[in-house]
Amino acid sequence: AIASGPYGRIAVTAMFWAESGWPVDAMPWHVIADAAGAEGFARMVESWPRRIEGGTGIGTAVFNGVRLIEGNGLAGVRRVIDVSGDGRETTMRDFYITAGQARIVATSRGITVNGLAMLNDEPDLDAYYRDQVIGGPDAFLMIVHRIEDFAAAMRDKLIREIEYRPMVSRLSGRRGTDGGQWIDASGLM
Repeated sequence: AIASGPYGRIAVTAMFWAESGWPVDAMPWHVIADAAGAEGFARMVESWPRRIEGGTGIGTAVFNGVRLIEGNGLAGVRRVIDVSGDGRETTMRDFYITAGQARIVATSRGITVNGLAMLNDEPDLDAYYRDQVIGGPDAFLMIVHRIEDFAAAMRDKLIREIEYRPMVSRLSGRRGTDGGQWIDASGLM
């Protein structure tokens, strides 16, 4: 998928987050141009210790994603934040940025926010992600109904984001290879 793009490389990081009042934990940026680089990054993600626990601060996560992208010193043609989760924003007592506010910040800066919503605990989480989280050029949402389908859905989602596919038309409601459903966000902010 990486090799199919016009530059043959991508820059990636992974950020782990929880409630809006807690710090995020982010890996350094990596430029990946071949299978060995992709494997190395995948191994690093798999071994990264989970140091963040708690509720769900989607707005803070997206806002911090914007900061990571804008501060990485790289000039990307496409800038995308991926959000994966199984719940809505957890309400905090202190000030925080909501998912909808963070989406506006990201999209106003040309950054796309895509989502992968796991519906096992909240059957209507896809509507929340569609209305509050995803947005920007060619934004989309993928949904899975069972946690067991998450890994295959994440793989499909990453391939769709990374693989170079010049836009010739838009499809809505297409199924992924694992049965997860794609929801395109054409026209979303």
